[in-house]
Amino acid sequence: VHVVGEDVRPPALTEDLKLAMVAPGLMAKSPFCSGQVFSALRAAGVLGSLGRRGLSWLEVHSLEDNLLVRPADPVFLGCCSQLGLDAAAKSTDPLALLAVYESYAPLISTPDAAE
Repeated sequence: VHVVGEDVRPPALTEDLKLAMVAPGLMAKSPFCSGQVFSALRAAGVLGSLGRRGLSWLEVHSLEDNLLVRPADPVFLGCCSQLGLDAAAKSTDPLALLAVYESYAPLISTPDAAE
């Protein structure tokens, strides 16, 4: 499911912690990241709607920084439920990513990438 809501990105800051401006009177926004998904879901009214429909669990993952994500891992979700956790996160050995990137590299590289 893809949810599109209002822009909840915070303003971008410069290294000296001043507002970054795109143009006079127009603030630059920080890139949207997966950590802001709950703010976006709340702002769009999705969290309230899901709660009213009886949903008690919501799994969120992003592919922008996690190619090894295992959606709906039953063991992990069962452990979270058994322990009564409100939130949980898993991590993967960073070295495991190397094989994944190597297998995808030929698919996404361009002829001039080797130059």
